[in-house]
Amino acid sequence: MSESEFEHIHSGGPGMRRIYAHLTHRVKPIIEQSAVVIVILDSSDNVNAKLAVELGLAMLLDKPIIALITPGVCISDKLSRLIDSIIQLQPAYGHNAELTREIKRLARVS
Repeated sequence: MSESEFEHIHSGGPGMRRIYAHLTHRVKPIIEQSAVVIVILDSSDNVNAKLAVELGLAMLLDKPIIALITPGVCISDKLSRLIDSIIQLQPAYGHNAELTREIKRLARVS
């Protein structure tokens, strides 16, 4: 998206201006400062705008991405190529040693 396209969004109605400001001043800096981005995919209908924006920013900022998935969740081939590590969570959601290892490993790489 070109700068003029961003400006077009920014000059949109009040709702678009709030979204643009939130993404520019809150979400982007958080992802820029993060060593690793963790996304949770917990249903087969896991496509939503928040996830799309966060994954897009993580990709554009070249951040390692860890996806936590619950049993039965399917990830598309393209999404699986974008994700650096996929960890299947157990139903109890207790401490996950695999997640801890992956965060440490990917944080060192970035």
